[in-house]
Parts: sequence; structure tokens; C-alpha cells
Amino acid sequence: MQSGFVYPPDFRISVLNRSFTLPSNLDELISFLEEREEASQLLAFIQAWYSESDCIKQFTSGSTGKPKKILLEKGKMLLSAKRTLEYFELDLHSRFLVCLSMEYIAGKMQLIRALVSGGEAVVVFPRVNPLEVVSGHFDFAAMVPLQFKSSIDEISRIKKLLLGGVSTQTNWNLPHNCQTLVYEGFGMTESYSHFALRSVFPTEENVFKAMQGVSLSLLPNGGLSITDRFLELSLETRDRISLVSKNEFRFLGRLDWVINSGGVKIQAEEIESVLSKYIENSLFVSGFPDEFLGERLVLLIESSDKSVSYFQSIVDEIAEFKPFHRPKEIRVIPEFIRSKSQKLLRRDTLKLLDAL
Repeated sequence: MQSGFVYPPDFRISVLNRSFTLPSNLDELISFLEEREEASQLLAFIQAWYSESDCIKQFTSGSTGKPKKILLEKGKMLLSAKRTLEYFELDLHSRFLVCLSMEYIAGKMQLIRALVSGGEAVVVFPRVNPLEVVSGHFDFAAMVPLQFKSSIDEISRIKKLLLGGVSTQTNWNLPHNCQTLVYEGFGMTESYSHFALRSVFPTEENVFKAMQGVSLSLLPNGGLSITDRFLELSLETRDRISLVSKNEFRFLGRLDWVINSGGVKIQAEEIESVLSKYIENSLFVSGFPDEFLGERLVLLIESSDKSVSYFQSIVDEIAEFKPFHRPKEIRVIPEFIRSKSQKLLRRDTLKLLDAL
């Protein structure tokens, strides 16, 4: 496993209030994890990481299609971690909160960052509010929006926070005098976690800035292409962007979620960004077949206690919609379908409508 740089020989990992030093306590940690069902994903990753293989088998998230299996090079995972550590100024004195599923790249990379730093990783098996079950402060954490929202009251225990899967969220309602630095990462499984970042709090930036060694270009279909010299990879994405420079871009939405209504092409995420300012519930929009428009714009909202008429009254009062961007219909669903990493599965959620 060649990574091109030297990193500390061991690091500390705490699981369920038990501390271990890896790799010297590897067998002890494995025995400890084998007795706990909730630790299966962590156990599998630890065993794979310390195996002789130079690669890790990984499935993509599946948020826009069927998950596919790919191989990730351990050396590139180490380099990706190194780049993140340098950006956030983390070192062997840093304490990392690892609370994302080990089934996905984001959880794995957070653990590898602690390994590369030589610091301490505190593992919390995925839950809505991970700060409820651990004590002390953390130098760096990675969360999905649901975890962040549920941890707001204690978020000051984290110095720097990296969010994934944000897309349309704009209002975080952070506590007064909050000192936490919050960033949104932009990346995918194939890019070994984020390749671009934007500040969310206390300063909110409207562009993503590429990490060291990453250059950006625009594909003919409006999608984003990246070249990462640091990790020696090139990728074409399904992310629709506005290119500001070779190192900066604005995210407009997924090419997969463009709705053609009456000849007007509507980007779903743009509509969702407006709606999320006025509606706290999780939501998304989709195009439904329509005899006259081809597709009509339908708003789907996750709620078990509020009616369509309640949300309709809110939508009717929103004045900032562009022409043809106001939803033609609202559907309320008690619970959306999400992946284990809490990413919204739009297609699977739409299938629920057949049973309602």
C-alpha cells in the first residue's frame, strides 16, 4: 500500500467507551467488535483495511440509480485524507467524531483521516444525534444534515464540521454566538470523498472551491468534469454546474432531475432551494406525466401530521418563484425512503405513491 508520504505508525480509536491503539491492538479490537451486531460494518472495514490487499471494495451510494461496486485504492484514500487534514489544519492532537455509516465512503474516510493524523477517532454507530452518546469536544466531525439538525443544541462541541448531501439547505438556525466552522463538501465515492468545499457558517459562500490539485471543466451537456492531479484521476459527473473559474463552480442540480414542463426546462434543486426557505419539512419536486405539459411540476413533502391544504397555503404566498416554477400539485407522504447514509432516494420514494 504505497501512499507517497509517511504518517504516524498508530492512532487511537474509541468504540462504546473502549479505547484501542491501532494497529498494535488490532486483534483485541476485532474480538471486541465481533461480539456486537451493530459493529459489523466497522469490523468489515477494519479487517479490509489491515488486509494485504491494496484496494477496498466499495458500493456507490445509489442515490440516483442502482449502486455499483468499485475498487478504491488504499494509497489514494490516504492521500485524500492527507489533503483534508492539511486544509482543516488537523494533526496528531486532533479528536475526530466518526458517526457516519461505515458502509459508505464518507464514514470510511473520516476514520482514515484520524489514522493519517495519528489523533483519536471516537466512533458512534449511526444515529440521529451522535453527540448524545459521547462526551467532550471534537476538532473535526462529518455529518449528514439530519444529524446536524438534531445536534444543533450541542454543536458548539465541534470546532470544524463537514456536511455532505446538503444540496438545497439554506437556513440552519445555528445557536447565537456559535463558534463552529461549518463546511459543505462536494464529492462522490469515485472521487474518494470531497474534491471541493464551500463555507456554510459563519460565512456562507455560494461557490464551491476545488481542493488542491483539482481542476474543473464543463461538459457539453452542462455537467461537471474534474481532473485530480493529486489523486491521479479524471471523472465526469452528472452534476449540472455553472463554472466560475477552473477552480470554482456553482452547483445547479443533478442532470437526472431536470423537468421539462411545457417546453420549459426546470432544475428540481433550484425549486427546492426556494421552497426550503418556507417549509421546514423534507421535500423534493418531480415531473409527473401530463397530457398538455408533457411533465407537470409536483411537490412532494414528508409529513405525518400536516395536510396538503396547509402546505398549499404556504406555497401560494411565495413570491420569488420564476415563471413556470410554482408547483402545479402537492403530495404529502408520511415518510420518504432514504439510504443508510440518509441520502434521499427519490425514485424509490416516488414508488410509494402507488400504494397511497
